[in-house]
Amino acid sequence: RSGPRGTWSPSSGARTAAAYGSWARRAGSQAAAYTGESSWTPERRFDRVYERLSLHGIDRAVRFDLLVTLGASGLFELRAGSLHLGGSDVVTAAAKRILGIGDPLLLDRRAFELANACGVSLQSLDLGFFNWEAGERFTAGLATDTEADDRIRAGARAALGLDGDQ
Repeated sequence: RSGPRGTWSPSSGARTAAAYGSWARRAGSQAAAYTGESSWTPERRFDRVYERLSLHGIDRAVRFDLLVTLGASGLFELRAGSLHLGGSDVVTAAAKRILGIGDPLLLDRRAFELANACGVSLQSLDLGFFNWEAGERFTAGLATDTEADDRIRAGARAALGLDGDQ
């Protein structure tokens, strides 16, 4: 297990480490691999690095969380412009249920619209989908009593077509 939201198999850890090392060496260094082209926007950089990290043993959640963390820490200019939904991970399953759409491209577009309507980042929406599907709250470092403000709740209700009484 590599983190609270993503997994890797210990039996394939050496293979995953070797694949990661090869990826970094091909780019010239780890820093070069995460930086990519200097002309890229933070969203494009996130997308390209996310795609290139599609290595043996590294699932969607691990890639997404790694890139979000590297961006939030200021180490690299990375910002999610998409949730990169697809497959059978927890966040994709939640997005399909909440948004009522099965197609990954439509899911990503609708998730982007929902995040904008709520005034939250895609990273926050990703965590919200994860928590909803898991049925328990992973706080990612926030205080356990932290709640969404009324503006976010109203944006979500409006974006999802829910009336104020639900």
